[in-house]
Amino acid sequence: MIEIETVGWSDSHCHLQDFSPEELSAVLKRADIFKIKRFHVNGTRPEDWIVVARLAANLPGVCPHFGLHPWQAAQTEDWETKLKEYLLRHPQAGLGEIGLDAKLTDTPMDAQRAAFQTQLALAAELQRPCTIHAVGGVWDMLLEDLQTHKPRAVLLHAWGGGTHLLPRWIECNAFFSFGGVLCRDPQSAKHVQAVEAIPLERILLETDSPWQHPKGKAHRQEPAGLLSIAEQVAKIKKVSLDLLRQVVEKNTNRCFGQNLS
Repeated sequence: MIEIETVGWSDSHCHLQDFSPEELSAVLKRADIFKIKRFHVNGTRPEDWIVVARLAANLPGVCPHFGLHPWQAAQTEDWETKLKEYLLRHPQAGLGEIGLDAKLTDTPMDAQRAAFQTQLALAAELQRPCTIHAVGGVWDMLLEDLQTHKPRAVLLHAWGGGTHLLPRWIECNAFFSFGGVLCRDPQSAKHVQAVEAIPLERILLETDSPWQHPKGKAHRQEPAGLLSIAEQVAKIKKVSLDLLRQVVEKNTNRCFGQNLS
């Protein structure tokens, strides 16, 4: 059994590379106060993969993920070989942040989907988990591609999708992470219903730091904010915070395959 006093919490999706060195030092000190011990740091383009790799080499608890974000799919060239090199140099790394976005970007969907399929095929080849950005009406395309390429596990980050496709997602070994939207006032009924519907053993927690602060874009989120999200999930699921911590840490291990000791 995982001992909650020693394990602490995992931020399953964040972007620590987007903090300045001075800011990051203070952010990590505050995270330690709240026992946030692991940080799944997602790269989004070749220019920041090197920063993610450096953070993983120099900071305890940083778990690197490398991927081409859908917003970057049409602006980036010759990335495939470099991405595979990073993944081979980091055997515990996942692919992320990857995905499809039909709402928040002008990047053509054909370019997004080609990049997504290439990365899913690489994840399947190397047996790595994927962290997926999914916004807008992309769910059928996502499922089609996941069922074709079959990566080892999938994290649907900042989950905001409906629940009618839940059995099909779970067939793809999908996990679902929730972030700062649950701390907004008033809460979105859609997101509360999603937490209610998803089995506890499929839930992870994230901050998406420094993005997705509960109070909006004028504020910068950080991993210490994970505890407020955990409190909301525990309240919705009607479980204790300690039980939630134990279950979520086991889920994180199952999803990403990393040792929590």
